[in-house]
Amino acid sequence: MPPPADLYATIHHIPSLENAKPEDLRRIIKTFPVIDNHAHNLFVEQYASIQAEYPFELITSEAVGVALIEDSPSSLAHIRAVEQLSELLHCRPTMSDVKEARDTEVGRSYDAFIKRCLKGTHAILMDDGLSAPPGYVQPLKKHEKFVPHIYRIVRIEKIAEEILVASIDWTGMSTAEDILVPQLTTRDGTTAYCVEPTQQERFLSTFKQKFRQAISEFADDPQVRGFKSVICYRTGLDIEPTIEPLLLQDAWHRFLRTILSKPVSRIKFKEINDELVRIVCEVLSARAEENPDDKLPFQFHSGLGDTDINLLKSNPAHMQPLIEAYPQVNFVLLHSAYPYTRDAGYLAAHYPNAYLDIGEIFPILSMDGQESVLRQALELVPHCKILWSTDGRYYPETYWLANKQFRQVLEKVVMGDPNIWKGAASVQQGIDAVVNIFFWNSNKLYKLEEEKRYPELLRACGRGAVIQGTTSFGESQTSQLIPSSPSSSELASAEAIRDLGIWDEFHKKHPNIKYVWVQFLDYTATMRQRIVPVAQYREHIRKRSSPMVPLAVKGLLQNDSLSPGASATGQFLLISDLSTLAPNYGINSPSATVQTWWGRDFDPEETAISPILQGCPRWTLFRQVNRLKEQFDIDILMGFEVEIVFMKPILNEAKNDFIRLEPLNMVHSWCNMTTQQLDTLPMIEEIVDTLNEAGIPLSQFHAESAPGQWEFPLPCYPPLKAVDTLYRARDIIRNIAKKHGLRATLYPRPFNNACGTASHAHISINGPGAAAPANEDAFLAGMLKHLPSILAFSLPIEESYARVVPGIWSGGVYVAWGTQNKEVPLRKCGKGHWEFKTVDGIGNMYLSMSALLAAGYNGLKKNLPLREKDCVVDASLIGAEERAELGITMMLPDTLDKSLDALKRDTELKRRLGPVVESYVEVKTVEMKKLRALGGLEDEKRRVWLMSRY
Repeated sequence: MPPPADLYATIHHIPSLENAKPEDLRRIIKTFPVIDNHAHNLFVEQYASIQAEYPFELITSEAVGVALIEDSPSSLAHIRAVEQLSELLHCRPTMSDVKEARDTEVGRSYDAFIKRCLKGTHAILMDDGLSAPPGYVQPLKKHEKFVPHIYRIVRIEKIAEEILVASIDWTGMSTAEDILVPQLTTRDGTTAYCVEPTQQERFLSTFKQKFRQAISEFADDPQVRGFKSVICYRTGLDIEPTIEPLLLQDAWHRFLRTILSKPVSRIKFKEINDELVRIVCEVLSARAEENPDDKLPFQFHSGLGDTDINLLKSNPAHMQPLIEAYPQVNFVLLHSAYPYTRDAGYLAAHYPNAYLDIGEIFPILSMDGQESVLRQALELVPHCKILWSTDGRYYPETYWLANKQFRQVLEKVVMGDPNIWKGAASVQQGIDAVVNIFFWNSNKLYKLEEEKRYPELLRACGRGAVIQGTTSFGESQTSQLIPSSPSSSELASAEAIRDLGIWDEFHKKHPNIKYVWVQFLDYTATMRQRIVPVAQYREHIRKRSSPMVPLAVKGLLQNDSLSPGASATGQFLLISDLSTLAPNYGINSPSATVQTWWGRDFDPEETAISPILQGCPRWTLFRQVNRLKEQFDIDILMGFEVEIVFMKPILNEAKNDFIRLEPLNMVHSWCNMTTQQLDTLPMIEEIVDTLNEAGIPLSQFHAESAPGQWEFPLPCYPPLKAVDTLYRARDIIRNIAKKHGLRATLYPRPFNNACGTASHAHISINGPGAAAPANEDAFLAGMLKHLPSILAFSLPIEESYARVVPGIWSGGVYVAWGTQNKEVPLRKCGKGHWEFKTVDGIGNMYLSMSALLAAGYNGLKKNLPLREKDCVVDASLIGAEERAELGITMMLPDTLDKSLDALKRDTELKRRLGPVVESYVEVKTVEMKKLRALGGLEDEKRRVWLMSRY
């Protein structure tokens, strides 16, 4: 069901994240909705007035008795809360007035009061295991009338206790004596019992089986988004990852003796509580192994609590062995772990499966205390690992106070003087941090996929709208995704109006544009387009529609023949990425280009946003970038060196086809300016001037080594924008060359006696996650491990392998890396910065860079060791023993057949990239056969056919 049209009418929208101002950041802090990742049930109306069993003072303290009633009112936290509640309730700032006014509000309209208190909360992940007498609190589902979404967090100890209560039924025993044997008769004539060993083992085994089954069933429930343990209250966080079976059995024996004398309330035996946690971790790990995208988080109470807690054992530092033992389980350390925030921060910063919840200190601490804790969290923890929660419970005011105070303190920390950035970050980064903590981190971790139902929230924070069927939440540094399917909802209409603004602003700036080339790059790296008149294009935006193309495009070859697996039925949408709108330059055409996402076809009656089609090259790259950011807080920058050979086309008599292409000039050398090169200079300068006019400024340019060859190094950008810019730049170079009667070709090696033509890619890892040396090494190790498979994308035709030879500075023939070494495929240019040399301009660069980033991600995910050492020589000129000492043991594939075989065998890379690999391999295999039918590698017909297309 689509959300109400006015649900987020008051939140601040940022039209352009890149141009955001401090006031945008301030308003985002004040208005952006939150996902409350840990809270509890509210009282039903009957018990909503203040009761003696649940004193109202609990809103700011977990003390009990005298410490709560008489002492806590003099705390700074309490005084501040009363002041703020008086504003909410429009009464005098005294506790008695606040109590009277809130009970009046409850009596007037309890539901309306709850809605006021929960305003700004988008979703609550509710632990409904907090103890309360039967009928006192509202069932979980009842809370859905107050916020858009409620999800369940299952408290594992409560499940265990419920199973134990029903123990007589599931053991098949009619009485407690069935598991006991008489031991002795006491002096008063009563009989003492002990647990019979075989029954004890049966009891333990059955209990564990039932508990494991219950956890598995809860994990399958779509309403359940995670689990929680309060072992901190029971026996502490010093949980043993393993236990000797005899120790567990002994503890079980002692536990059974206690429960026979009184009803089960709490399990107070460490060995049993530890075992419950281990069972949950095992279930969650098994699910993650089966499906890496199906991880349910495991929350742990840590730090703050009432006097039941052992304060020393509430330090999450005790959990380090457990976190290490279960790397597939995402652990959430609740309640800011106060007063152990820095300890928890260390775990969240250093373990990819540990997260820090920044809740409960609001409103338990004073404002200065809250600010101190928040600063402690942010001093070490990447903001992508911090989650927000209120720990709201019983009284709706607990939610209201927590959210109000958190926004106040966050604004002070992020924007005050001094603020956490110390001038080292932009407003854009501040907005990213705020909305991540408020919303997107929980959305991602708990797999809520709220971006599908509420794309407006992505647009509000400048990230664009993500299409249904994806799990990523947007890439703030790149483009805005535009949902395409027509919708009857007012939300879709609002989005259309916003997108119309982007288009209208562009068209106002370029009023002569009459046509829009809606572009998409297929697997053969052929740039195809549907050309749409501007009036119709504007209607597409207004109606939320998109041009369609046959699904067979996924199997289309350069000559429009199809691979065997291509489907004759079906179609997909070309969903415009309006951030890529740009006029055409270098040709006499009143037109513009726009890049697209491939969207699934839709049912016109549906109101849901259409999902992205699996195999979309741009989306494949987009996902790799997001994974690195979300899981490792690593930002990627890329830049390309465009190498072009300008040649003279010789036409046939009919002037309708090339018969050969000849060198533009032969008196030519690297970085030289011969007389023949001077003849070319006006065209080269026109290219550079036009690129600059198109918003693609070059820092320098120069003649390359081969006849008629020039290099144009492009600026660096985030990956998607970098590749989009690469194709725009190539089109401009092509267009201007054509004006001068020349053909600009990317053919890998036009002259056997000269260096080849590449599209060297510079890649750097940046951000907090890149600062750790181990991450840099693991990223590089991943790229090296998967390099043979990556070449199937980056050297995509048989001609490409004419560059896999030593001595021409094209990356050499071995899997290796080296500092400023041009005879290795990965040249290290600086810290976290490499040049990828074994890549040419023929392939689909979205897929090539996707493969490279997926390989680096895999290295990080598996923490791969860097076995290859820095190679500063041409590895082909040293002996096998010397290469072995450097860790150089593998040669690069020297044919397309070999690299495709490597890709087909590379299960890890295929899993990271998804279904696109299968389609791509099929297309390249058929393409290879088509090219071989044209002749051998030296055949002029085949050579001209390729040069005329690339």
